[in-house]
Amino acid sequence: MKKLTSLLLLALVLLVSINVQAQNEQSTDFAKKGAILFNPQLLNLGFSNLSLKAEGGSESTNINQFGLAVSGGYAIQDNLFILGQVGAQALKFGEMNLSLFSLGGGARYYLPKNFYAGAGLLLNTGKIKGASGIDYDEEEIDSDLSTTMIDFRVEAGYSYFLLPSVALEPSVTYGMKIAGGKVDNYDSKLKYSRFGINLGVSVFF
Repeated sequence: MKKLTSLLLLALVLLVSINVQAQNEQSTDFAKKGAILFNPQLLNLGFSNLSLKAEGGSESTNINQFGLAVSGGYAIQDNLFILGQVGAQALKFGEMNLSLFSLGGGARYYLPKNFYAGAGLLLNTGKIKGASGIDYDEEEIDSDLSTTMIDFRVEAGYSYFLLPSVALEPSVTYGMKIAGGKVDNYDSKLKYSRFGINLGVSVFF
């Protein structure tokens, strides 16, 4: 909770300071109030830390993650977009594979000189495959396991315009689980954090 509180306060301070600083800046044409944003991510790679905590200890592993995501948004005021996102992620650890389907929402603020920052929440539901035959709590599991997690994520990026309304948008993200992570038939919970590198193309209407 301390980490979550710190991240929320940091995001709030960042957004407030950006808004105050930008009041006297001329808004960019592509991010005027009423603009619509469509952003398919062509590249969504991540370096994740996943751990399964049990009986006061933990087994932790660093894994690579690949996924696809599409987001869209609406500018409720100049430079400030409310976003929705849908995506899928694939992770592998040991003999098991974790596939996640994500739905989320958040906000993104475009700064002067085409930089942007944002934050949001993601609901991840997924299956753990390859767990058959492994004993969990002295019971043999013969089917796929499922889990649900809620992530809080922050992002920062830059818009490089290829056309007046089309921009290449590289970004970095950091996310961490804030709720959920219970695995079916197992008393312990997954702990999850992720550093990601993303490359998308945003189209503004």
